[in-house]
Amino acid sequence: MTGQALASLFALAATAALLVLVVGRRLARARGPWDLRDALLALVLLPWTSTAVGGALLVVRTGDLQGAVPTLGETVLASAAGGLCAALFAAVRAGRGGGLRALGLRGARPGAWLLAIALAPAFLGLSAAWNLLLDGLGHRVAPQRILEEVLAAPDSPVAMATVAYGVLLAPVVEELVFRGFLLPPLARRLGPAAAVGITSLLFGLMHLSDPAAVPPLVAFGLALGLLRLRSASLGPPVLLHLLNNAAAFGLALAG
Repeated sequence: MTGQALASLFALAATAALLVLVVGRRLARARGPWDLRDALLALVLLPWTSTAVGGALLVVRTGDLQGAVPTLGETVLASAAGGLCAALFAAVRAGRGGGLRALGLRGARPGAWLLAIALAPAFLGLSAAWNLLLDGLGHRVAPQRILEEVLAAPDSPVAMATVAYGVLLAPVVEELVFRGFLLPPLARRLGPAAAVGITSLLFGLMHLSDPAAVPPLVAFGLALGLLRLRSASLGPPVLLHLLNNAAAFGLALAG
């Protein structure tokens, strides 16, 4: 293992440890509804934990971070670690500040569930139309690397775990962080419209590794945020997110 790799790994570990200490101190003192600082801390935990885990996995496998490319399994594991860390912080902090129902963990009226189901094909169509527009403008949209690797060996355990993560876990974690934990304090501070707009933009930028997908994902985030406000529940947004991801993977595997 090179000195550079050790230094990079140490820096990532130190950052993660510092964040854990900060989170622990805040949780020890926190009482009442969470605020915008708590929500922003969850957003910091997500990418930094993913980076720390991803860097550690690369160093273990290759002994160096310089020029190393993560495998599909490493990418999924790092993403899952970051999302679960942020979601766990959100759940613990919300539990100390008014109960999990404040996150939107409650039931919803039948109309909200039906609306979520009805919106799923609409956003698949929007995504397809966006890709056609880019193709027409001469900007061919390349398949995401994760999808390419899944399609290369769809029956492998790693590919099946990737699909399970993308369809089942990612929608729950992302909705809990963005629409459950970040949206309420933003709405209290700036109003519902601004809160939905900001969370949608941040949600789109979180997927900046695939720049062409950011605009339709921002629009998707708008629908998820409005559905969260309309239903006062995370259930319908999670369902819409799950259906969208399941259809995207399904069409890719079928096509």
